[in-house]
Amino acid sequence: MLCRWLIPEPHPKNGWRCEGQIVWPDGRVRSMAIGGEDSLQALRLAMMFVATELLTASEPVYLSAIDDDLDLPLPDVLADLVAERKARFEAR
Repeated sequence: MLCRWLIPEPHPKNGWRCEGQIVWPDGRVRSMAIGGEDSLQALRLAMMFVATELLTASEPVYLSAIDDDLDLPLPDVLADLVAERKARFEAR
């Protein structure tokens, strides 16, 4: 699996944009350009997009331990999902 973030660039109308991409092992590609007020916000939001896609995937995706949160910035709405995920794997 390949996850990448392209270099943030100025948006033609206003602010900045950054594209986050996931290339799944089966060859599917999921990408989205995310806008932000500045380059750092656009990058952070693109990282959250990738984290959301990975944590909500039908198959578990993890970095080093099966219950980790991938060490990516997470949107607040995923806090419950991450807690449930950790509890599910701790119960095994």
